[in-house]
Amino acid sequence: LVIESSGISEPLPVAETFTFKDDQGVNLSDVAALDTLVTVVDGKSFLHELKTLESLRSRGWHADADDERTMALQRGITELRSGKTRRGIKRILRALESGEDERTWIRAKARLALVRAQLGKAASMRLKGDKRAAKRLRKRSALLSASEKQAIVMFNLGEPEFALEGLLLLGDGYMDLYDEMLNYPPPRSVDDPETYREVVMEKASILLTKAHARYDEGVRVAARTQWVGSVTDRLKTKRDALVTRLPQPSSE
Repeated sequence: LVIESSGISEPLPVAETFTFKDDQGVNLSDVAALDTLVTVVDGKSFLHELKTLESLRSRGWHADADDERTMALQRGITELRSGKTRRGIKRILRALESGEDERTWIRAKARLALVRAQLGKAASMRLKGDKRAAKRLRKRSALLSASEKQAIVMFNLGEPEFALEGLLLLGDGYMDLYDEMLNYPPPRSVDDPETYREVVMEKASILLTKAHARYDEGVRVAARTQWVGSVTDRLKTKRDALVTRLPQPSSE
């Protein structure tokens, strides 16, 4: 199988494709191996082009500001996926702040990468110890809030492919925190563990509501844009599974 990319693309993102998992957890490297990366040149005119004094700019072939921004965003995405989180985030934010163009897809893709990085960092902050747990809970809440802001910007770019995945990740992020709060043991200073658990469940229920809202918003976006696929199916399944678990309005 030969994969041909554009003449200005870098080889690293192509190679990194074989390390990513899709929304079903399938990795391309499980079914295929990357053998060789080949750069092809025009043999007929190669020596002539090599000796010419013309520059790419004089021919109008140079990368403009929009091209540079796109390449920077793609490089930042690749750095995030390869574990260079701080460098990737800085590169993406710097590129996003440098201006805007009509290439909304790459900006949406970069925003999704930021959402994924923020939620990944939040998930790594497991609740441990009475004092540390409260501090980590505040940090995780801040990261979820930051992810929400990125998702809103991404949603407004009008790129449903990335918006739907972002909403799915946000819903999962809220559910992960909800489950961990309920499974966290009561502090040793608590005299009535049952009452403590009831209070925690009541306060954590807002996370269920937020998760359901994100899943439901994704389903509505998919219906409005007529987007079908595994992400849409997962949004529907997770939304419907939460209906009976949502806090019921008071009858008073």
